[in-house]
Amino acid sequence: MKAKFVLRLGVGLFGIMAAQQVLAEHAAFVGHRAQGMGGAGVATVNDSSAQWQNPAAFGFFSRDPDPVQGAVTNAVTNVVAGVAAPDDTNSVATASDGAETNTVVSALIPTTNITYDITMGDIIPERARVDNAHLAENDWGWNLLGIGVGYTMTEDMPEYITQIGLIDGDSFDGEGLAGTTEGVESMLLVGSALYGLAGNPDNAFYVDTTAGMNFRIGKIGFGIRAFGEAAGFVDYLDTANLGVEQSEAEFIAAINVAASSVGFNPGTWNFQTISANALNISTNGVSGQNAAKYIDYQYTQLKNEGVVTEQNIDDSVFMANQVTYNQDPDDPTSSSIENNKSTVTARGFGLVEVPISYGYAFNDNFSIGITAKGMYGTVTGTKVQVLSDDPFESAADNLEENTEASFNFGLDLGALYRMKMLQFGVVAHNINAPTFKGFNDTIEIKNDAGTVIDTVAIDVPDYTMDPQVTLGMAFIPSKRFMLEMSYDVLETGTLLKNYNIQRLSFGGELDLWLLALRLGAYNNLAAEWQDWVATAGVGVNLWAMRLDVGGAYSIGANAEYEGTEIPEEARLYAAVSVEF
Repeated sequence: MKAKFVLRLGVGLFGIMAAQQVLAEHAAFVGHRAQGMGGAGVATVNDSSAQWQNPAAFGFFSRDPDPVQGAVTNAVTNVVAGVAAPDDTNSVATASDGAETNTVVSALIPTTNITYDITMGDIIPERARVDNAHLAENDWGWNLLGIGVGYTMTEDMPEYITQIGLIDGDSFDGEGLAGTTEGVESMLLVGSALYGLAGNPDNAFYVDTTAGMNFRIGKIGFGIRAFGEAAGFVDYLDTANLGVEQSEAEFIAAINVAASSVGFNPGTWNFQTISANALNISTNGVSGQNAAKYIDYQYTQLKNEGVVTEQNIDDSVFMANQVTYNQDPDDPTSSSIENNKSTVTARGFGLVEVPISYGYAFNDNFSIGITAKGMYGTVTGTKVQVLSDDPFESAADNLEENTEASFNFGLDLGALYRMKMLQFGVVAHNINAPTFKGFNDTIEIKNDAGTVIDTVAIDVPDYTMDPQVTLGMAFIPSKRFMLEMSYDVLETGTLLKNYNIQRLSFGGELDLWLLALRLGAYNNLAAEWQDWVATAGVGVNLWAMRLDVGGAYSIGANAEYEGTEIPEEARLYAAVSVEF
């Protein structure tokens, strides 16, 4: 049961990802530096990822500082001393640009001939000394490959993942309940998790990923990159088909066997978490009442351990009371668990884009940039039975048919202003709000025997990439050290109706020549339930070749699955690049 249940919840993510291999732009991080620096990069980007972070940086790449004409610097380069013949006349030659000899002759003292150079040239003004990030040194670069993936468990999903991790699939399924503590606990947790997830579709898995390459030379950049997102959530709960093969008496006996195996004494236990008559089985004589007491004991233990809440217990009691008995799993008309029609909805959006970027600097301080993108997007969706044996096969059967592809284009604009140790950036992504077509269809829900048990409609709406404006402010005292804060001005939507993204990011980088160390943090201001996420990254600089990796790990209450802590949100990004 556990294996089935977990696979069903995950099919919305991994089934679609495997089929499309690409997932949406505003959700994913682009660039190894941004990943390590909490997503910040609008004001500090210094490589090819400027195509997404801020195309205005291209204006400063491979650009000499502005000169000021007409200033003079003198450099004495040659001095030759000699003795001249006495003379009654003093003469002074006029110096000009180039080598000249000034001769001062005195009738009273020996004369000295001095040869020197005077250079007429330029001086670099203070305003030109603002390139602390050394962007002018960036002649060309090639991001050979950059790959990133991240996931988020939204709302109360970590709570339910913890519960699912405690379910023993061998002790409770459609055949019935085993007479073990694990069996009884599994029955209670299946009811809690299934009811809780179906009751709130915002409890979901959300995945985003990106992969691609890009090349820049001077003020121009171009590349190809895939973005995408996928989400899976329980959207329908079938409470009519929760039957087991056992009779009610056998079911109750299994609970009492489990109680005896741990030395539980129903005679000394008083109900603490649920009422004496909360469960239907409690009306089945002394054995039913004893079984209900043991279930109350289990609920109390789980609550004291922080595994379930009062609401989880209420949900679990409701589900336990829906169990029916003496059901034949091979009969498609029976109310067995195998014929349960509860479904997971899986949605995905895949995007492949080809961007071309150009930056123009008006002077040493201010530049603007533009990225124009050809975009090919695919919108897909399907539904699968929560308790089916092979959800991947079911999803694959539907995905090819339930996909709509369309073309569009996007436009990003950026600006960057530099002072001596401060930089300010702004970038507007997808200002034209490109939209990709959705679709409507029907899907057959089949049980493990291949019998159609339900036909459901699926409505996948058009996918619009919301515009986003991001502001950045950076402190850059030198090329080797920089700090940045960035802020998303707008909320952008995702595949989940009530999950939006609006990040506040902080990050810093310390470049130690061979190694570049990065730290940061970000918070999604659009999701009150979401904790801060810490990020870190490291880069290895081997002359022009660079190997970088960055990651993220949420801070706060995380899930625990079979003894392993699973963060509410996590990310990983790796890249190989060449920079000159």
